[in-house]
Amino acid sequence: MSELRAVLGAGHSQATRMQAMESGRPQVGFSTDSQKRVLDLCVDTISNPAILQVDAAQREAIRVHCETQVDRALAHAPSDSFVWWAKAALQMERGNIPEVFAALERSRQTAPYELWIALRRARLDERIEVLQTDPEQARGQNADLLILAQSRRGVGRLADRYWSDEDFRERIVDLIETLPPRQQRRFLGNVRAIGQDLQG
Repeated sequence: MSELRAVLGAGHSQATRMQAMESGRPQVGFSTDSQKRVLDLCVDTISNPAILQVDAAQREAIRVHCETQVDRALAHAPSDSFVWWAKAALQMERGNIPEVFAALERSRQTAPYELWIALRRARLDERIEVLQTDPEQARGQNADLLILAQSRRGVGRLADRYWSDEDFRERIVDLIETLPPRQQRRFLGNVRAIGQDLQG
C-alpha cells in the first residue's frame, strides 16, 4: 500500500507530476506493479509536450529522476521486458537512438511473444525514422509486427498504419504474406474496412 501511495502522491496533473519528479518522487518499489506504475508515469510525463514549458534545469532533473528509477527497477528485475521498454522510451526523449535500439532489443529478448509489450515496442519503433538503416533493429521490429498481425487488436493497429503511413505499406504486406491464408484474409478485411471508413 505504501508503494501505491507514493505513486498517487505524485498527483494527477502534469504540473504536479513534474513537481514531484523534480523533487525525487515517486520511487520504484520492489513489486512489479509499483515499477510499472512509476515508470508509466515517468514516460507519460516526459513525453507530454507540456514538459517543454518548464526550464531546462527542471526538465533535466525530471529526466534524471526517471532514468534513475529505470536503473533501480532493472537492478531488481533485469529480465522485465516492460522496464527495458521504459528505458527505451526515456532514451527516445533524449534522442539517444543507439540506447533506444539496445533497450528495445533487451525487451524483445525477455518477452518476444507477448502482445501487450509488442504493441508498446511497435509504437515506439514508429517514431524512429532511421530504422531501415539498421538491419538488426528492423528484424526485431518485424518480429513484433508479426506478433501484432496474429491478434485481432494488433491487426487493427497494423491496418490503421497501412493507411496512415505510405512508406509502411510494402513492408507490412511483405510480412503479412508470410502468414497463413486465414490471417492474411483478416488483415485484408481490416484494411478494406478502414479504407471504406476513410472514404466516408
